[in-house]
Amino acid sequence: MWIFRNSHENRLRVGWRIALFAAMFMAINVGLQVLVKGCVPGWREMPIFRQMAPIAIVAVSATFSTIVARRWLDKRDLTGMGLARSRESTTDLVFGFFLSAAMATVFYAVALSTGLIRFEGFEWGKPVLGGKILMSGTVLIAFFVIHVLVGWWEELVFRGYLLFNLRDGLGLGWAIAITSLIFSGLHLLNPNGGGVVSTVLILAFALQGVFALLQTGRLWMPIGMHMGWNFFQGPILGFAASGNKTPSILRQSPVGPDWLSGGTFGPEASVLMIPILLVSILIIRWWSMRPSARRHEKGMKPKD
Repeated sequence: MWIFRNSHENRLRVGWRIALFAAMFMAINVGLQVLVKGCVPGWREMPIFRQMAPIAIVAVSATFSTIVARRWLDKRDLTGMGLARSRESTTDLVFGFFLSAAMATVFYAVALSTGLIRFEGFEWGKPVLGGKILMSGTVLIAFFVIHVLVGWWEELVFRGYLLFNLRDGLGLGWAIAITSLIFSGLHLLNPNGGGVVSTVLILAFALQGVFALLQTGRLWMPIGMHMGWNFFQGPILGFAASGNKTPSILRQSPVGPDWLSGGTFGPEASVLMIPILLVSILIIRWWSMRPSARRHEKGMKPKD
């Protein structure tokens, strides 16, 4: 029937594809969560496992659901949503990671020099004791893995599967608006979320990722940026990453007003991020315009 299938494309209409993808994603995630908790007695008493397992399960669920949905629902491959592997995709990933590292470092330097945060020392070499995670080499690696997984699955779902499918059904403008608003809205559920500044800035970060995707034609730079931003603002520099406080090498606390210091939500709640984001847009544009950049690789091109 026409209400379910697009006869011209010989596949389900975009709304049904997204609904089935979401149902599969949630079902796999819930099933794996129950399975792991049932097979690992006492998992709540293992702090690192307690932190890593849910994120790993979500990442596995998102990856599997995307592969299945792209192949059997969309009848397309992963390269069609900007995931072709090449030397340029690797450099995009690494460049994006360190671009976000630089953004977080600049914010830290500005906030520290203007008295908006208070440096409280370093934390290193302490073991995991009493169920509380403290910084150590093992913990740092664990949180690196966690943020790699978060950056991967969130970009895969929002700037990947959802954006490309909505583009096919509604056009690029609506796809960008809807996915970015959903991404920003979900962060309202984070600890200390819900502020006007943080909501607007999360939306701006989503649009930064879309801009990188459009400029390079690949999803790898947004993935790298997401990974680097979360890892450096949290475990390295000691900010709350979107409201989530973790152990960190540098210990510090906000001093000034939340709209400047970021408060307990982190840099994404500070208006000082606005000029940093604007400069990052210029840098992304410069990167994509390099003579060696293959900007028209299969990805964000006109509809198939």
